[in-house]
Amino acid sequence: MDFLKTRYSVLKWLVLVAAYGYLAYLLLSYDGYGDLWLQWSRSFAANWGWLLLALLLVPVNWVLEAKKWQILLRGVEDLSLHSSLRAVLGGNTAAFFTPNRLGEFPGRSVFLNRGNRVHGMLLGLYSAFSQTLVILLAGIPCVLLLFGQSSTKFWHYELAATLIFFVLLGVYLVLPKIFRKISTINYLKKYRRLLLALSSLKHTKLLAVCGVALLRYGVFCTQFYLLLRFFGVPLTAWQGVTGIASYYLFVTFTPSFAFSEGAVRASYAVVVLGMFSGNTVGIATAGVVVWLVNFVLPMLGGSYFFAKTTI
Repeated sequence: MDFLKTRYSVLKWLVLVAAYGYLAYLLLSYDGYGDLWLQWSRSFAANWGWLLLALLLVPVNWVLEAKKWQILLRGVEDLSLHSSLRAVLGGNTAAFFTPNRLGEFPGRSVFLNRGNRVHGMLLGLYSAFSQTLVILLAGIPCVLLLFGQSSTKFWHYELAATLIFFVLLGVYLVLPKIFRKISTINYLKKYRRLLLALSSLKHTKLLAVCGVALLRYGVFCTQFYLLLRFFGVPLTAWQGVTGIASYYLFVTFTPSFAFSEGAVRASYAVVVLGMFSGNTVGIATAGVVVWLVNFVLPMLGGSYFFAKTTI
């Protein structure tokens, strides 16, 4: 037992070292500090209110994600909203250096009782599906409105995104039945309790999770709009809705490591929102800053909780 505790403790600290190592690499290799400082100095005096509103929405964003996690775990392990928030922020640490944040849900699950950790990782699929479904539902028509008539290649993207949406929706709603069927297989008897628990998820719970995901989507889209205004990129309501929804659709389906998302987001922000404004530096900077405030800052806070947890 002491050996296992030592091994898990070493693993935990390796995760923290990897996360902070990647962050240090990113900060040292970033070559846009001049543009960032120029945009910041120009914007802060005149537009600081937009920045303040965006920062005030950071805790709202992550409390909503914690609420999703709390709803999904209800009946498996009843977490307070505070405990759920600690787990969500801690999961960001493990997500920081893994492709497409694959380490997020194993990272969250270490905050659960040991007997519930595998269950928690599987329930993480529902949390990820719900947010992806909302991004697809909003983004598909917006991409069509922005790009559908200008280039035939976006029709291929639209078709692929639409197919992905319906596949994910089907999987999201049918997974409980699949788990119930699998639980009857003889050689999986030792997992029967886990599979039956997963099969007991009701559609009302899954729809509630999607409802929270929709609220969270509205929050981080609003944050991006506020940061664009802070950096002097004026958008009409129509431009903001269609442009930001399209932007998040592209970002979601681009393979990347979380530590490199800043560059990915800045590139897509310029491609999409550059249609409405010539202030490409301001657009790119807003794309980087929305990533900093919504992922890097919570990762720094989550690493404290991750370091304190007992694996």
